[in-house]
Amino acid sequence: MLGISSRQLCKMVAAKEVPHVRIGRRVLFSPRALEAWIDARTEGAR
Repeated sequence: MLGISSRQLCKMVAAKEVPHVRIGRRVLFSPRALEAWIDARTEGAR
């Protein structure tokens, strides 16, 4: 969906750059929140 490596995603989670929820050791991502996050950062977004 994001087109990035898992290592890069881990760095983005640690820097709180991507929307996520941490439950214990698990990191969960809401598909709707990710789509909104991507749309907000896409050139020419509505």
